[in-house]
Amino acid sequence: MQIVQHRNVLIQLHRVPSDATAIVSAVQAKYNEWKVSWYDDFLARWPAPDWGGFNGDTFAGRRIPLNFQATGGNVVNARTAHISPANGSSLAVQGFIRFAQSGATYIAVRSIRNPMPALTNGRFTDTGDPDQLFGLIMEVGTQQEFGSFENFQNTVIQQTELDLSERDTNLSVTYTALSGDVIQAWYQESGTWIEPDYDWNYGVSTPGGVSLMHAHPWRQPDWPQGSGHGRQPLWSLNGIIADPLSWDLIDGPRLRVRNGKLDLLNEGKVVYSVDYSAELPVFSMLVPVPSIEANAQADASVSFFAERGLRYTVQTSLDLVEWDNLTPAFDGNNEIYMAPIPSDIGTVFVRIKVTP
Repeated sequence: MQIVQHRNVLIQLHRVPSDATAIVSAVQAKYNEWKVSWYDDFLARWPAPDWGGFNGDTFAGRRIPLNFQATGGNVVNARTAHISPANGSSLAVQGFIRFAQSGATYIAVRSIRNPMPALTNGRFTDTGDPDQLFGLIMEVGTQQEFGSFENFQNTVIQQTELDLSERDTNLSVTYTALSGDVIQAWYQESGTWIEPDYDWNYGVSTPGGVSLMHAHPWRQPDWPQGSGHGRQPLWSLNGIIADPLSWDLIDGPRLRVRNGKLDLLNEGKVVYSVDYSAELPVFSMLVPVPSIEANAQADASVSFFAERGLRYTVQTSLDLVEWDNLTPAFDGNNEIYMAPIPSDIGTVFVRIKVTP
C-alpha cells in the first residue's frame, strides 16, 4: 500500500503484482540473512549470554527473537483495501460514494477500482486483480463546517470529483477535494525497501559493543529492487510535484526538526541542537553556559545568557553562606550579559541568582 495525505484527504493506492509470491520468497531469503547477522552480532556483544527461559525461533541452530510471518493467504488478502468507520457510525450512500457519520465527524469514501466501495463486515472495501491499481479515497469533514450530515453528502457530490482516466495506463488517480485542491497520485511500482539498522547487523568487533541505539545511514537489510518493490508514491498538488524531502518534519516556535537535525529555539534563536545526520548524534549548546574569565592585567568577569522574562542578580561570597550583590537586579533581554568582578575584593565565589 502507498498512501498520499493532504489535509483532510487520504488516498490509499494498492497494487499486488502477479509475481507477488516470488517477491515474498526473495524477501524471506533476505530475512534469513538478517537472522544470522542478529545472532552473530548478539554473541559478539555478549559472548556468554544467559538465555534463561528464552524460547525464541530457531534458525540454522541459532536461537533468535526474529520470526518471519507465514505468507499463507497474505498475497490473496493483500488484494483488498479497507477503511473501517467507527463502531456505531451512521452510514449512507449517494451516487457511488459511501458516507459515514461518527459524532460530529463525517467521512466520504470512493473506490478506485470498483464502481463503489463494498460494505464488508462493517468496513468499506475495494478489491483488484493482480497488477491492477485499486484502493480507496477518503475525505473528512465536520459538523462545524457543514452543519448536517445530509449537507455534507450533498456538498461532496456537488464539489468533488474523481478522475480515473489514467488509472490503468499510468497507475494514477486525480481527486478534486472540497477545498478545490487537485491532488494527483501515481503508484510507484519499482524501487527498493530501505530499513534503518538499529541493533543487529552492526558488526560488533569487541565484547560490549556499543550501548547507544541509533539509526545508521546503511541499508538493513539490502532488500531486492525492481518491479513490485515500490514504496513511496509520487504525487502533486495543483500541478506541482510534492517533494517530502524539502519539508520540515516539525516547525514550531520552540522546536524544529529538519535535515536530520533537532533544534530548540528561544525567541527565534537556536539555543540547543542535536544533529542526527551522522552515525553518532552531535549535541551542541549554542547559547553559552555561564563562564568566568580572568587574567593578571584586568579585572575578572562573568558572562551568561540572560533570557527575557527573568530577573538576574550577580552575587559574590567569601564563604558560600553570606552573599552580596555585585550587580543590581536586572531584566533579561535574550542577550549575553557580562559583569566585571573587581580585583580588589580578593578571591570570591560567584553565583547568578535568577528569579521570575
